[in-house]
Amino acid sequence: MFSKNADSYKLDDNRLSGQTIYRTNPTQQEVKWERMKDTLKARRSRILDPVISKLPKEDLDEDVCRLQELQAQERQESIREGQKLRLLDNKHKFLENVVRAEKINEAKRVVAFRQEFQLPQQRRDYDLYDPHRWKSEPLVTYQNPEVQGPAAMMNFEGYKLMDTEGNLEADRRKYQREMLDLQTREDAVRQQRLSKIDELQQEIAATIANKAEDDQRRGELLKKAQAVDNAHQNEAMFQNRALQRQASKLDEARAAQDDIYYWTSGKLLDPQPNKVDIARGTDWRGLSRAEQLANFTGPKSVCQQVYQKRQKEAEEAERERRMVQQSKVQERLVK
Repeated sequence: MFSKNADSYKLDDNRLSGQTIYRTNPTQQEVKWERMKDTLKARRSRILDPVISKLPKEDLDEDVCRLQELQAQERQESIREGQKLRLLDNKHKFLENVVRAEKINEAKRVVAFRQEFQLPQQRRDYDLYDPHRWKSEPLVTYQNPEVQGPAAMMNFEGYKLMDTEGNLEADRRKYQREMLDLQTREDAVRQQRLSKIDELQQEIAATIANKAEDDQRRGELLKKAQAVDNAHQNEAMFQNRALQRQASKLDEARAAQDDIYYWTSGKLLDPQPNKVDIARGTDWRGLSRAEQLANFTGPKSVCQQVYQKRQKEAEEAERERRMVQQSKVQERLVK
């Protein structure tokens, strides 16, 4: 619990064997933790109080025992986990020490081996790199091929270590000319190869460009051919529809003539002019005026036919107008 003093506070902890720790200016987290512990303690007292909770004390005692057992099991489990972690940590440290000791021993063995078997005097390049080489050994020269040593590796064709007589200048110039000629030929071959590669690359680029132009030209020709074909199809369709309209107009004229002929020469009093009653004959007058008017459908059907034909003509004209607009748009795109 915190003391009421604002400047300092004390925290009693049972784990510190009753010691009292004085601190100044507690952190916000510590204050929050102490408040939470006080709240949990008060809540625990309210929950475990049989008067407040109205629960049997035996059940509460059983729950408390079960909770204590679970806490003890968790504590034992955490202890075992800690022991395992400490054991693994110790093993890891032991292995690190073993590896470190092995590296140290290996380095010591290498140093001992070098000190015993790899002395500078025993290396074959000792006479080349050490100015205080042994003077008792004979000097390796070109004139004495019997004496071999590290410097004998430099004794190759076209190079002499010493020229005491002065007769090697011609050979040196000869080898130099041969090397220059060889290098010139190699440069010429390399340059020829590079020029051939450049020509092939230019040829490939030109072929690709020509193919692209051919593809573009072929595409344009295909578009023009499609536009011409569409124009021919549209023209043929327009002509066919014009012929259909002309035929429909002729049919309408013939139907009108037939209607005029029927109304001028037919029998107006027949109840059904298109049907003949064979049993009663064509001169039967048995229907009344109201029945005749009710059965009279001639002019009405003619008006309906005329209206339907006019509506069809308007629809066809609208469709043709749209197709003409589409063909014009396609021609503009092709151009």
